[in-house]
Amino acid sequence: MDWKKIPFLLLLVLFTLPARAQEKFFNVVSDTSTGSYIHLIPVSDGGFGVFYFTLNQEIRLIKFDPCGHPEWSKTYLSAHDNASLSDFIALKNGGFALLCRIHDGDLDVPLVAHLDPLGAVTWAKKYRDDVYNHYPYSLGEDSQGNLFVYENVQAGGSGSLYNAILKLNSNGKLLKTHFYNHGGIWGGAIVTSDDGLLARTGNIFIKVDKNGAVEWTSSLQLSTYYYYAPVEVADGYVFSGQITSAGVESLFKLDKQGNLVRGIEFSGGNSFPPAPLRNTSNGNILTFLHPTQAGKPFTRLVILDKNLNLVSQNVLNPSQDLLGAFDAVTGPDGYQLLTGRMLNSNKLFVAKTGPDLSLECDTTLSSFSLLPDSGSQMFISTNHTEYAFGTVNHSLPDEAGFPTDEVLCLSPKTLDLGPDTTFCANGSFTLSNLSGDPFETWYWSTGASTPSIQVQKPGDYWVIATYNCGQSLLRDTIHLDTLPVRRARLGPDTVYCNREPYELQAPLCPDCQLTWSNGSTENSILIADEGLYWLEVQNPNGCVSRDTVEVNHSRCIEDLAVPNVFSPNGDGFNDLFQITDPGVTSLQTSIFDRWGHEIYTTTDPQIKWKGEGVNEGVYFWVLRYTYINGNAGSLRGHVTLLR
Repeated sequence: MDWKKIPFLLLLVLFTLPARAQEKFFNVVSDTSTGSYIHLIPVSDGGFGVFYFTLNQEIRLIKFDPCGHPEWSKTYLSAHDNASLSDFIALKNGGFALLCRIHDGDLDVPLVAHLDPLGAVTWAKKYRDDVYNHYPYSLGEDSQGNLFVYENVQAGGSGSLYNAILKLNSNGKLLKTHFYNHGGIWGGAIVTSDDGLLARTGNIFIKVDKNGAVEWTSSLQLSTYYYYAPVEVADGYVFSGQITSAGVESLFKLDKQGNLVRGIEFSGGNSFPPAPLRNTSNGNILTFLHPTQAGKPFTRLVILDKNLNLVSQNVLNPSQDLLGAFDAVTGPDGYQLLTGRMLNSNKLFVAKTGPDLSLECDTTLSSFSLLPDSGSQMFISTNHTEYAFGTVNHSLPDEAGFPTDEVLCLSPKTLDLGPDTTFCANGSFTLSNLSGDPFETWYWSTGASTPSIQVQKPGDYWVIATYNCGQSLLRDTIHLDTLPVRRARLGPDTVYCNREPYELQAPLCPDCQLTWSNGSTENSILIADEGLYWLEVQNPNGCVSRDTVEVNHSRCIEDLAVPNVFSPNGDGFNDLFQITDPGVTSLQTSIFDRWGHEIYTTTDPQIKWKGEGVNEGVYFWVLRYTYINGNAGSLRGHVTLLR
């Protein structure tokens, strides 16, 4: 082949074939993170977005492809804006929404921004009056596209404290504001499956319907801190906490009516605050711990079922640096995505594990146990009032950037078409990757783009296979030659006179192995029955050819059914003088009267004489014929015509 064309073909592969997710990755991005306020969101194209605070106090969004490579970034607020990131979600329309707190005049207020799928700001609004400071925690979207902000508000610097829920439409218009009287402790909230909300303030949980009316309030007496938002499971809600003095993380479950039904704690300690809880695609719960061994923190991914039973776990260990994971979700393909920062370099990392939670850089730590934990719980009342904040449009820049990344822990792959080889000239050969390693895209010298191809001609064949979303590729080449084949030839289908057996003869090939359909291995076979007969011929190099012939019987010519009387009177019975024999390929018929005059002749093998223009009497015929087997001859006889 012309190897000068390969660079162009590589570019063709890289720029025309779509990105597809590989099994696992661990990539470090050329940007720094504080490690807090990191949110990871899967998106519909198989990639994901990460929203985070940089070390320079900038709020930044990076969009990653399915293999964890940055595609673009947007920076929205910087240190001089006095902003802090609260929450970030993917929207049902394919865009994103951002919630943060900014300093506006003498007050802190919530800012909500709507972003299109490329991160551009379509609208940004802040909600305020001249009385309350706002401390926003959570942003959610219901099934109708309405947005909900959950926060605490306080009049001035030391006035009344309330929990507040702001309901916005998809364009940011403030529809309603609800105040609840358990403010003062931070927390988080989720939109529930019934389009209501479950809000957490400390260890008090307030369940409201879609209109903000309180359904129940459950107060738990637990010895834990950290009040992150719960997650909903099929039959309840699960939330986390930590006994900070011991570094022990706990999980608790409420049923749908707010009753405490179970509590567990993880043995072995946790060097970081509790991780957010995330739902997996099959109804389980994903979280992670940060156990310490030999003074080093590690990240342990954990999946629990809805009843808080352990399903699987794995400890990650990229040897180049220690890592702290801060958010993890289940991607569209069911694999686990996680993000955080490298503890020594402060660089942002993104990773994707296999179904067993493994990367290419894992380690083993001492096992841990799930121990029972308990607490008391009671239902309390909640006062609910409505309030009105104003809405102010806000100009929010979205500065574009293009970060780079470094790939760590990438699975090595092998592309192997095998050694040069041969195949039989009458067959085909399948080319595929013999190593079994999966690749994302394939480009063959034939133009095919499938994982394997079948070829029928000798020559050089090559394939280029890509992985890592097209950023890595391998190439392999193979040369194929063909082996000669001895053709099995039995001739055309035939019809023969069945008085004697018919002989089928194999082609001359002294070194070949013959196999007939009747099991014989001789050079010829004699057959007496009609049917299909085949012969396989295998030559010394192992190539096999096969031919099939159909053999039918016919009457011998002396047995031709020639009528001796017919009556063309139109009664539909015996009206014709006719001869029908499928073995006759040509037939000339001549009919004479008693004086020897020819009164009828035809070359139609299917003769049908009606006796036109002649009287009753005896007539003489002569048949000149050729059979399908090549035999030729003639017959003579007479026929009586009756009217």
